[in-house]
Amino acid sequence: MSDYSGSKTRPSRRSVMGLVGAASLAGGGVSAGGGSAAGAVAGSGAAGAGRVPDELRPGGEYDRLVADLAARDRFAGTVLLAHRGRPVLIRSHGMADRERGIPNGRDTVFNIASVGKFFAGLAVTQLFARRLIRLDGTIGTWLDGFPPGVADTVTVHQLLTHTSGLGDHRADPEWREAVRGWRTPAEFEAGTLDFIRRQRPLFPPGTRSAYSNSGFRVLGAIVARISGGTYADYVHEHILGPAGMTRTEFAPLSRWQTDPTYAHAYGDPQADGRRPDLTAAMRGAEIGGGDGGVFSTAPDLLRFAVALREGRLVGEAHTEMMVSGKYPFGPGMASYGSLISIVNGRRRIGHGGGDPGITANVHSYPDVDWVALFVANQSLVDLRPLIELPDRLILDGGH
Repeated sequence: MSDYSGSKTRPSRRSVMGLVGAASLAGGGVSAGGGSAAGAVAGSGAAGAGRVPDELRPGGEYDRLVADLAARDRFAGTVLLAHRGRPVLIRSHGMADRERGIPNGRDTVFNIASVGKFFAGLAVTQLFARRLIRLDGTIGTWLDGFPPGVADTVTVHQLLTHTSGLGDHRADPEWREAVRGWRTPAEFEAGTLDFIRRQRPLFPPGTRSAYSNSGFRVLGAIVARISGGTYADYVHEHILGPAGMTRTEFAPLSRWQTDPTYAHAYGDPQADGRRPDLTAAMRGAEIGGGDGGVFSTAPDLLRFAVALREGRLVGEAHTEMMVSGKYPFGPGMASYGSLISIVNGRRRIGHGGGDPGITANVHSYPDVDWVALFVANQSLVDLRPLIELPDRLILDGGH
């Protein structure tokens, strides 16, 4: 994401490790109603290990919670709940572009921040499956310019599990200022890698964990080097295309600022109650990479989960390897680009993320065939209700 008008505020939740998932979904694509209306509802009988609770249907407890948050200007975006790969509820609230009066809808395109890290984890897993990368290979195998203590020590596995010791270039005020002067995606990528090369490691690799945007940016550069193109080219060809994610892309800032189908990012309310349009004030050439910043829609994120489960992106054994826990991280375990937690005795897999004016979160519940996600275009005061209520309703009532 871009510099926010020279703001000194550190990104708010790009470092939220919680939550896009390799959903164990058994169905096809998305076939929901459009706009702010609720989507198609899965059958009311047994589904997976149980029924679809009324509380998760249109007009149910979750739908009412989101409507209440939106009415109080605490949520703007789209929520989606799906069972067996079929939407149970899709609902949109708020404005995508307040200046032009464009509302959010089911096909509105949102910046999904660190949710995009799942693509980096998958890209590396795909290369591993093709024997084009070693998980114990070090950064210096593919990229030059890193100091010896990093180049010949930090492994791909450590980059994937946030145990590399690399930090967060996005928190560097000098990087945030430099972003405003870069004019092309290539200049942005090269400049960002130069900043990462100069970073002092936070700790010896493999000794502990710390969320690392820098580590995942490096992973994107490694994927690009191995594939012979850009990271975005690789993801389009090997992930987005096979998954049918036609509305997901690595869009430049100019597209975000001008395309009426893209949701602008809105910051915290000012003294007059208005939320500033952060997107309109951005400058520079920042574009998404291994650390996130991709643009997508709620239905496309479900398509990704379905394609992963169906084996259209990587085989079943490698999928299981990718999403299994690798290293203790917060309340759960870090896997390759996601986090796995145990909630009420069942697995919850996924990733989330945020920046000022941007929040996204996707949870998969593979043991009961559910996925719950939201994409939002304003800073959220408290994410817990949007996360905890699906946890309770799905795991208590949906099995």
